[in-house]
Amino acid sequence: MNTPAVSPDAHQTLPAQSPSLWRTGLRVGIISSVINSVIYIGAALAGVFPTIIKLDPTEPGMTVFAVILVSMVASFAAMGVWKLVTRWAERPFPVYAWLAGILLLLSFAAPYAVPGTTSAQAWVQNLLHVVVAAAVLWELRMFRVRGARAAS
Repeated sequence: MNTPAVSPDAHQTLPAQSPSLWRTGLRVGIISSVINSVIYIGAALAGVFPTIIKLDPTEPGMTVFAVILVSMVASFAAMGVWKLVTRWAERPFPVYAWLAGILLLLSFAAPYAVPGTTSAQAWVQNLLHVVVAAAVLWELRMFRVRGARAAS
């Protein structure tokens, strides 16, 4: 089965407001939520986090529900940023990849800003950030390839 070659600039043919972009965001959210939930539950079982599920919402700390929610919100926010980048960048994917890398590095400081966070918790939370960033970049690359194949 021959698949047409995909040019590196194939992303130029995709409109940023394509409905499949939002499906891509949903796919990224689901993938990153599942992976991050497994990481969080594993860390909680290992004693890094005090609890997996809290019954009292006023009690401080993370839960698996927060991990899922933040993973989903970050995934859709990433799709919104992609839409903006495609409007002004001549080659949006490299620009977006650099921007994502910079934002990922900046996000590494966030866990340390929360009082009472241990180093182990911060490392796990930073790993959760890496999972979302990797899922976003991988899915956007696949989104471009699928769009280029559909356009040819």
